[in-house]
Amino acid sequence: MLLKLSYLMFLLFNASEGSKKEKCEVCIGTLKRFSATLSNDEITQTSKIEAKFMDFCESTEESRERRFCYYLGGLVDSATRTLSDISKPLSWRLPIEKICYNLGRRDEQICQLRYKKKIDVSSKEVLMKQSIGELKRLLNDLYLTCEGCIEKKEFVEKIYAEAQKTSPKEEL
Repeated sequence: MLLKLSYLMFLLFNASEGSKKEKCEVCIGTLKRFSATLSNDEITQTSKIEAKFMDFCESTEESRERRFCYYLGGLVDSATRTLSDISKPLSWRLPIEKICYNLGRRDEQICQLRYKKKIDVSSKEVLMKQSIGELKRLLNDLYLTCEGCIEKKEFVEKIYAEAQKTSPKEEL
């Protein structure tokens, strides 16, 4: 009985660890890309890390990564500067997943950022596998509205019809 309980706890812990990684995907992706640009000399000095992070943030093109930079103060127009929250742990060589977990505990918005997924809209089956929230975001990205849509089928029909108008094999 104790063995079964231990195994169940192990499974639950691993499931929650996986969701943490998915939960902070923009943070983890951005910090991994950023840390790869640091030399061995720069990674030990917090002031160099912060200056290089500011440059990294100004040059990034992806909107979610720019939002992440804004939250930490990596952009010129950021409301606050909390770069020490990443520069110190990076200089200690703390794992990036742990840094993002700590950032997410301090500010939930950091871990709520998600990269855009490419969805193949040429198939109704693929669209039906998406959540209603994802379908609504896709409609919003296409500058469409679905007045009176309640069921998933109605959202899928609207997106599929629009996809057939533009190009039958185009990915949005």
